[in-house]
Amino acid sequence: MADQMFNLDELVEGPTVSIDGQAYPLAGPHALSPLEMYRNLKAARRLQALIDKAELTEAEEAELGQIPDQVCRAVLDAPDAVHARLTDRQRMKVIELFSTLSRAPHQAPAGATPTASTGARTGASSSPPSATGTPAATP
Repeated sequence: MADQMFNLDELVEGPTVSIDGQAYPLAGPHALSPLEMYRNLKAARRLQALIDKAELTEAEEAELGQIPDQVCRAVLDAPDAVHARLTDRQRMKVIELFSTLSRAPHQAPAGATPTASTGARTGASSSPPSATGTPAATP
């Protein structure tokens, strides 16, 4: 029975996000507590509700600007100075990656590479930009 022991010290590291050449850990699907997952899910629902509104009040506009930063800080382990430099679009990409990993814990999205298996970082795609200005998806 001793050979079936689960050793937390041997857990594989999760994916990372490369920002300015530095790799920062992204929370894996099971890294957040149930309360943190609840808060992030609630924030994501609120974000969608604000996006779906035809008109926003000034307070709602401010809230719309805060939610991506709040969720990004919860799922990306990076210093405050790094988070402060991120654009809302970059924050949304980090959140999208986290969401993708949370929905399919055994499948990494295109361009994501687990640190433990190859040492590579998750970051910009090597594919050329598409006509819309976003990186083309890789098969």
